[in-house]
Amino acid sequence: MPTSPEQVCRLILHRCCYSLLSLQRVRALFLDICDLEAALHRLNYIQWLEALLRVTAEHWNLSADSTSSPTYPDNIRGIDIGTGASAIYPLLGCKRNPTWSFTATDIDEKSLRYAQANVEANKLHDRICMTRTDPDGPIFAPLTLDIHARYDFTMCNPPFYEGWEDQKASAEGKDLSPSAVCTGSEVEMITFGGESHFVGRMIEESVQLRERCCWYTSMLGKMTSLIDVVEALKQQLVTNYAVTELVQGQTRRWVIAWSYNDIRLPDSVGRLSTSSPVIQSIIPLRNTLLHNFSCSTKEMQNALEDVLGSIVGSRTIRRDEYSQIVRASRNTWSRKARRATHHEMAGSASNSDEAGLVCLLTSISDSGMEDGVALQFQWVKGQDYGLFEGFTSHVARKMKGRLAGQDKIR
Repeated sequence: MPTSPEQVCRLILHRCCYSLLSLQRVRALFLDICDLEAALHRLNYIQWLEALLRVTAEHWNLSADSTSSPTYPDNIRGIDIGTGASAIYPLLGCKRNPTWSFTATDIDEKSLRYAQANVEANKLHDRICMTRTDPDGPIFAPLTLDIHARYDFTMCNPPFYEGWEDQKASAEGKDLSPSAVCTGSEVEMITFGGESHFVGRMIEESVQLRERCCWYTSMLGKMTSLIDVVEALKQQLVTNYAVTELVQGQTRRWVIAWSYNDIRLPDSVGRLSTSSPVIQSIIPLRNTLLHNFSCSTKEMQNALEDVLGSIVGSRTIRRDEYSQIVRASRNTWSRKARRATHHEMAGSASNSDEAGLVCLLTSISDSGMEDGVALQFQWVKGQDYGLFEGFTSHVARKMKGRLAGQDKIR
């Protein structure tokens, strides 16, 4: 039975990887592997990516207009930026997910040699490819240098510190046990401008690469860095982003993801649940909205059918007993839209194959209300948050009017 943090840490990694090289064979083979919290943060990062990609595939497939539309690919390709001497992220990702493959990059040749040995020891050389990158070149070199390359995600655990003084100041503010002493090399721990500057460079490169990667992600070690990175995304007009928090013991890390496609994540994956005013000010807007109704499930569903049937240009593309997927090509329900003629709006909507909005509507009987039910609106696809918010508000308001007998649906 493992007792020390190091033994527990090795057991966790052994369960996730086929074999582990001796800690003495390479400088900081698993970086601060003796720090149980650091090892679990790595695993948590992979687990969150799994959830993010699973929902992305589900929403991609849900938004398809027909069963003949292409589904999200099963084979997932990722890039690990700065894989280090261990290649721990590709090893964890591939061991846990048989359909994953990685391109792992690093600027340090010695680290790549040890990482390659570790990959071969785990018999994953056919799914993990090592690539040396230029410290003065692009961060996303596998995408930049191959114009035909497409990836599902990137991940990165960037150097936290601007210099050794920054690292020293951070360490002096903590009560470090011997097992938590930083053992990484200079290239693993220090970068010009610190982690927020490094991720800022990633954002600038991603603006050019855009949809060639579905999700760009990075871990962050400082709350101030998270604030800086979200501000950098907003400056680039990136609204499709997600934030999560990884907590192990007394150590907190954050992961941010951003995308240029129109697949939207549920709040359970992409949005922190927190009362902190600072975090509240930077997390993305809600993609999951809930409206309560004082009626039975059947009454709510009948009111919903009436309301949806009255919205020009919207249609249900699939349904089951308690949920349905609704597509709307444009806003036809606002006061401004209703000023247009019915013929013009219907003609415009019917001739458009583009879905301005795809929304999953789900009836929830156990919503916490003593006498009533709820309708959950989940944004599945789209670029215009105002369209999603306006749609949910219109449908909920009309349904409540219908249920109160005050609104006749035409």
